[in-house]
Amino acid sequence: MNNLAQIEYDDTPPPFDDIDTATLKMPPHSLEAEQSVLGGLLIRGQLFDDVSEIVSAEDFFQPRHRELFEAMGRVSRSGDGIDVVTVAENTHDIDRLGGIAYLAELVVDTPAVANIRAYAKVVRERSTLRTLIEAAQRIADSGFNPDGRSSAEILAEAQGLIMGIGEVEAETQLYGNPALAAWVESVDERFRGGGCKGLMTGLREVDKRTNGLQPADLVIVAGRPSMGKSTLAFQIAGDAAVNDQAVMVFSMEMPRNQIYDKVGAGLGKIPLERMKTGQLQNEDWAALTGAVSRLKDKPFFVDDRSALRVSQIAATARRMHAKTPLKLIVVDYIQLMEAEGKSPNERISSITKGLKALAKDLNCPVVALSQLNRNCESRTDKRPMMSDLRDSGSIEQDADLICFVYRDERYNENTAEKGIAELIWSKYRNGVIGTDRVCSRLEISRFDDLAYGYEPPEYTGPTDNKSKSTGMDC
Repeated sequence: MNNLAQIEYDDTPPPFDDIDTATLKMPPHSLEAEQSVLGGLLIRGQLFDDVSEIVSAEDFFQPRHRELFEAMGRVSRSGDGIDVVTVAENTHDIDRLGGIAYLAELVVDTPAVANIRAYAKVVRERSTLRTLIEAAQRIADSGFNPDGRSSAEILAEAQGLIMGIGEVEAETQLYGNPALAAWVESVDERFRGGGCKGLMTGLREVDKRTNGLQPADLVIVAGRPSMGKSTLAFQIAGDAAVNDQAVMVFSMEMPRNQIYDKVGAGLGKIPLERMKTGQLQNEDWAALTGAVSRLKDKPFFVDDRSALRVSQIAATARRMHAKTPLKLIVVDYIQLMEAEGKSPNERISSITKGLKALAKDLNCPVVALSQLNRNCESRTDKRPMMSDLRDSGSIEQDADLICFVYRDERYNENTAEKGIAELIWSKYRNGVIGTDRVCSRLEISRFDDLAYGYEPPEYTGPTDNKSKSTGMDC
């Protein structure tokens, strides 16, 4: 094109020690492709939606091209047609961007409007290369200046930067009709598939309430010690894995073998105490063999490193997701994670925001376990409340679902609710809160549906279902 800016170089080489290689290389870009995209849109503005599926304004190398593409987006969303006049009117200062004359030149010099998608792909490709270079420079800077971070922390950051490149493609940045069409298609899929089914937990009442754990949701499972929150999470994880749903567990509390103890006991319905002590009986060995065969070669991954940061969890999960798309991530538990922040609330906030972002980025549910403070111990009714979440402000805000696990027999030895656990859904962003009652079988590391024909005593606590099905023996 005629008006490409010329770059002048000083032919006198600087002293060798003063050479900055970054200044000798122009970042990858194609001004011709950028100009052809803009010129093509000025000629045929109705193609903006198609082009915006490939590139966004940030993909343009020249600042004025970014501004012109943003102006075209404003014109398109307003319902007006894109042309030289409407685009000029929607810029803050068209003269600073080259004036009407530059827009006219873009129109004249566009090779072929029919190739506009190909031009857009070139722009996107160069943008990805620039992002890769920027990430590499940040990684190198971190290596030269660690600022107290360990090599493992820098490696996790580097992995996150590299794995993140290209994940957020321009195809997700839909405007107007394409976004509406994508939504209509998703509604149609739900209709044909019988609903928006997520990852099933295997507990009938829970699955009826949630329709399965939904992609991109952050699910908090909380409770006082010995209520069974880790049992619930690992049961869901193990059952998902044996059904070929890839699961990644990050356990900062238990070592890997203890997790396999719980999952194996639950799948085989083997007394957990006998698993721990090695006092297995003949029938236990048969059940254990069956559990192992069900879990063998299944996508069940465990990372039992201590005190992980969100960046480390995200880097590991993204790396695993690239090999085997994950359907569930479990984090045990939030308060054992490392995070920056002056106060506990600030640290928890950075963790929950990071976990929610991870769920959204990988489009899979993240189940994160959380401790409760001791406030409920001093109340007559010891069922947990939102205020019992330790450093709870950000947890309550960032979570899509919050489930409290409560067993009355933990506090009341003579309760009529022995063997019953309440799953109290205190927050459900896209559904109905309430309580689901299940059979608590912690001795074999499981929760089950209430047995068919089992009539629990008259119950006055917060509940909205009285289950009686499935024939499961409680």
